[in-house]
Amino acid sequence: MCTISWRYHQKDFSVWFNRDEQRERAQALPPVRHEVERGNYLAPIDPVSGGTWVAVHTGGVVLAVLNAYEDEFDESLKKSCRSRGLLVKDLIAQEKGSHFAETLEALLAQASYPPFYLLRLTAAGTRMWYHNGQDELREVELTQSMWTTSSWQSRRVREKRMGFSKKCLENLGENKANALEAFHFWHEAEAPGDSVLMKRSDARTMSIVKMEVREGLVRMKYWPVKDDLRCEAPFLREEERRVLEPSKELS
Repeated sequence: MCTISWRYHQKDFSVWFNRDEQRERAQALPPVRHEVERGNYLAPIDPVSGGTWVAVHTGGVVLAVLNAYEDEFDESLKKSCRSRGLLVKDLIAQEKGSHFAETLEALLAQASYPPFYLLRLTAAGTRMWYHNGQDELREVELTQSMWTTSSWQSRRVREKRMGFSKKCLENLGENKANALEAFHFWHEAEAPGDSVLMKRSDARTMSIVKMEVREGLVRMKYWPVKDDLRCEAPFLREEERRVLEPSKELS
């Protein structure tokens, strides 16, 4: 239950992400710097699993995971599955600038995960993979600069949010940066469960993240969202961007 969108501007790009979770889920810890072998990354942390749903690497890479609901999945199997957020941490820690798909396949062979969509964004473009929680992993073609999932009326909600995304871009024209912000703060009182800033009896938007990858820096801005959907004061973290030379070795 999340929504991601992105915008490219010359060599820079920005990414927005709304995290939707069950109401009883604990609020995440704000983003901090995590040191890894090849650079650092910024990411908020889920206090229960220790994982994250989104991260930006100083090499100019953004990773994001969204729960998937299209295919049937035996919920009883979740107890034996590893957290999807830990997969994101493993992938960003092993980021080499190349061979990402091979690294993903290798990690999926080591543990089971519930179904997900995984996005990798770089200055070269955006790619997304789908995993059904069993034996299927495939790359998915993206037709818009956004993706969204919902555990409730999944396909209908996705179509509505994708339609609103197009409307925002059309109405604001060249001002695409403002269009993304308007999209992620969109709440429709008559249809709160359809909204990107969503609210249902069992779930709601817990946080909004904006990431920027620019020449010389990476930045993450994080807004915790209250129960009434008002945003708390944002946390801002920045790191110097470094060139991540592609590795010639497969992991």
